[in-house]
Amino acid sequence: NDHPLPRWLALGFLLAAMAIFIFALARPQGDAGVKTEKTEGRNVMIALDLSRSMRVTDVSPDRLGQGKILIYEILEVLKNDRVSLVGFAGTPYLFAPLTIDHGALKETVEQIDEQWVTMGGSDISAAIKLATATLKETGQKNNLLILISDGEKHDGDLDAIVAEAESAGVKIFTIGVGTEDGGFVP
Repeated sequence: NDHPLPRWLALGFLLAAMAIFIFALARPQGDAGVKTEKTEGRNVMIALDLSRSMRVTDVSPDRLGQGKILIYEILEVLKNDRVSLVGFAGTPYLFAPLTIDHGALKETVEQIDEQWVTMGGSDISAAIKLATATLKETGQKNNLLILISDGEKHDGDLDAIVAEAESAGVKIFTIGVGTEDGGFVP
């Protein structure tokens, strides 16, 4: 009377429907809609001084704030370039690797301050060394380092390190923030 075939068929159809449903949820896609774009951009590393002297208020809101505003303006100009961020005081740190995601980089710049670095000082030489080493790894010769600092005392043999960076294909531009009269370091 009670034949098992209809139950087995119902179970088979249910399993088939579930398999099709799971396949549809996975949204498999072919490469018909995939397009590769190649942009000819530079590698740009921005090195931002995070020493305590960047909190001097001889410019508004302070030197660090001015440096951040400059970075935002630089990012607007460098739309097709891969940009990275190094913060430095006594030791440099790579806070953002080379990326074309300028939105993510802006978020990092917005949050960064002098407490992100552990050692005081203003070792511009170490920042240039880190930037040069990072940019060398790309294998590209069209590299740029933008150094934003208040120019307070720096450590290291700067001339030799700048020459080494230039021979590695890294052009260096410096931007000073602050006034000649200066102010009190908080």
